[in-house]
Amino acid sequence: MNDILLIYKGGDDTIFTRKEVGEKEYNLKDEFGKYMLVQFQASGSDATRDARPNMYYPIYQLENNELTAVEPEKYIRIFLPKKVKEKDGRWIWSKDKFEKDKQQFIFFDGETISRKKYHDETKDQTVYQVERAWFEESIYQNSRGTTELDSILTRKGLFNNPKPVDLIKWCVNLIPDKYANVLDFFAGSGTTGQAVLELNKQDGGNRRFILATSNEMTDTTSNGVVSDVTSKRLKRVMTGKCYDGTDNFKWLEKNEPLGGNLDVYEIAAVANFEAAKDKTPFDVIDENLYGKTKLGVTDKIKWICENFDGTQKYVEGDDKYKKRAGGG
Repeated sequence: MNDILLIYKGGDDTIFTRKEVGEKEYNLKDEFGKYMLVQFQASGSDATRDARPNMYYPIYQLENNELTAVEPEKYIRIFLPKKVKEKDGRWIWSKDKFEKDKQQFIFFDGETISRKKYHDETKDQTVYQVERAWFEESIYQNSRGTTELDSILTRKGLFNNPKPVDLIKWCVNLIPDKYANVLDFFAGSGTTGQAVLELNKQDGGNRRFILATSNEMTDTTSNGVVSDVTSKRLKRVMTGKCYDGTDNFKWLEKNEPLGGNLDVYEIAAVANFEAAKDKTPFDVIDENLYGKTKLGVTDKIKWICENFDGTQKYVEGDDKYKKRAGGG
C-alpha cells in the first residue's frame, strides 16, 4: 500500500523550491524567431478524447504535404492522436485553432506533426526536475520512519507508522525560507520537529517549529504520547541526552546532537462542548476562555503563535513532568 502526499500553496505569492537541471534550448529559427519543437499531442491526466472531445479530430495530409483539419476531396494520409492507456488521445488544439495557426506554429516533416514553441524572453527559461513517485525510494518509506524512531527511543513499538524524517525535510524544503516557522497540528511522534532541526544544521537555517498534538494514552504510552514519545524524541536528538541524563540510545552512534531549545506546554483550558471527536486544536482552544472575542481561522493562528505563553501552561520544568518523561 502506498501513501499519497497532497501539497497546497497559499496563493500566487507562495514560491516552492524546485531543482534546476538546465536551460531550455531553442535550436531552430524562422522569420518569427528562435523556436524548439514540442509534441502536438496532449499529455498529462486530461490527455484523452473523453476529457476534451473537441480536441479529437483527423488531420489530413494533402498531396503537396500541407496539412488540414477540414476533410478534403483528395488526401494521401490521415493522422489521429495516439492511444493513451487504451483510450483515444487528443491534440492540444481545437480544429478551429489548428486551421488558424498552423502556418506559423505547426511543423510537419512528412511523418510527425509537431508544434513550434518560440522563445519568450519574458518567461522563465529554466528547466526544472519533474518529481516522480517514490515507490522505490527507501528513504521515503514508512518503514524508515519506524527504524529512525526506534533508534532514538529505547523501547520499540511506542508509536505506529511514524513518517520518515527525509520525507518531512523534503516538504519543509519546498519553501525557500531558512527562517520559516513550521506549524504541525498533528505532531504525533515529532518527526516534523526533527526534520526542521536537521535542515537547520545542514544549511545554517534558523527555522522554528511549533508542534501540537493530543496527549493520547495507549497501551504503550501510559503517560501519553507527548510524554512518552514526542518530547523524549526531540529532547534526545537536540541534546544527545535523555531527561534523566543518560545517552545510551542508538541514534547517537551515527549522529551528532542537533541543538536548539525545546519548550513543552500543556493546554491550560479547553471548552468542554468543543472537546469532541475529530475536532482540531483550533476547535478545542477556545479564545473566549482567555478574554478574546471569537476569531476567524487566520486571526486565530496569529493569536496562538504570537501569544503562545499566554494561552498555554508551561510544563517541561515541572518536577512531575520530568518524572513522567525521564528515563528510558
